[in-house]
Amino acid sequence: MTPLQLLEKVYQEINKTDCRYAVCGGLAASYYRSRPRLTNDADLLFKDRSLEQTKKTAEKIINKIGYKVVVGWISSQRRDFPSKVALIIGQMPGQELSSTIDFLLPVFPWFENALERAKDNLLNYGFAKLPTITIEDIIVAKLFSLAIEPSRFSDLDDLKSIFLANHNLDLAYLSGQCESLALIVPREISSFAPKALKRFK
Repeated sequence: MTPLQLLEKVYQEINKTDCRYAVCGGLAASYYRSRPRLTNDADLLFKDRSLEQTKKTAEKIINKIGYKVVVGWISSQRRDFPSKVALIIGQMPGQELSSTIDFLLPVFPWFENALERAKDNLLNYGFAKLPTITIEDIIVAKLFSLAIEPSRFSDLDDLKSIFLANHNLDLAYLSGQCESLALIVPREISSFAPKALKRFK
């Protein structure tokens, strides 16, 4: 099953709930890159009434589509983001290399802004138009991931490709998020970043 096919199955189950969600990760990044890239995951920001309820609902959806539940533990050295369970992952039983569905939990400091802004950013995935993380918020999310794990090549590549695409960015919002979350533009891609972000490096 491709990530898009998996996303469609999960979308059908999410529609039976009152949860808020937004497409993020590689599928969203491909919309903003200068060239799309292959991904093996479908990623969603996902939120129910509480953190515990969010976990339970994500697990229920994963079980409904016949996948098994795996907890995603983020190891971090950032004092403002200690190591914690941050994802509920769905894997096809016995096929660990197949596409996964990753539910990002509302534990990230950029999560709420990104989820709220995504509701008005509907992108077409073939089977439906879905709320999708904005280009500014995907930049923030990837910079945050790199602050936790600097060697994440896919995030570096996504950021470089997004910057090369020369989108019209909300630099005031983006700069504000970088400042408030103490994010920096990694040296490897700083030459591709907009001038307003080059002070964050």
